[in-house]
Amino acid sequence: MVNHFRFVVIICMMFSLASGQVGTKKSEMSQGKFDALVMTLVDVDKDLVEDTWKEYTANFGKTKKKKKEFITNDIKIDGLSNDNPVSLYLKLKKDRKNVSLLLWVKGVDGFLSASENKNDLKVMESFLADFQISLSKAILRDEFENASDKLKKLQKNLQKTIDSYSDNIKDIEKANKKIKKTEKENESLLKEQETLKTKITEQGMLVEELRNKVSLNK
Repeated sequence: MVNHFRFVVIICMMFSLASGQVGTKKSEMSQGKFDALVMTLVDVDKDLVEDTWKEYTANFGKTKKKKKEFITNDIKIDGLSNDNPVSLYLKLKKDRKNVSLLLWVKGVDGFLSASENKNDLKVMESFLADFQISLSKAILRDEFENASDKLKKLQKNLQKTIDSYSDNIKDIEKANKKIKKTEKENESLLKEQETLKTKITEQGMLVEELRNKVSLNK
């Protein structure tokens, strides 16, 4: 029941990410203030977003990080109004459990703007939608790996308890054997004690008899 609930939560989270709203906002970046595609990724790890972005953009070109921006230069994206390559500038901002994503797109004529490049920005929204699907898969994969690691730890702890229990049983068996052996030794010791007591009594009587004889012969 718990695992089923966790699976439903993960699926809901995936759809939440995939249907995230993308807007435009004039924002500061390394080359000035330009229109950026903006969206909020809810309850996600910033490092995971960074790694997924690198993997996603690797299909188009090489991404490097400079001054807190992820830059992918001279790549071609299907659907843009011309065949000229563009450069992507991504910035991620952590906001409690959420991550704000800002993406600037620079073409041969400069950065895309909401007023002049609406169609191209729509294409880039689709580009980001595909990225969100990749991110959703990464989140699910990360959740799976964490759950698998937890399962392995639980199985390892179980095996430890099984081994300890088995060792204790063996120790008890050894102790029981030792107790039985000791009990037999004690039985023999009791018999030997009785024998020695009888001999001591007899020897004491002999000593007393000889003492009396010594006294008479003085």
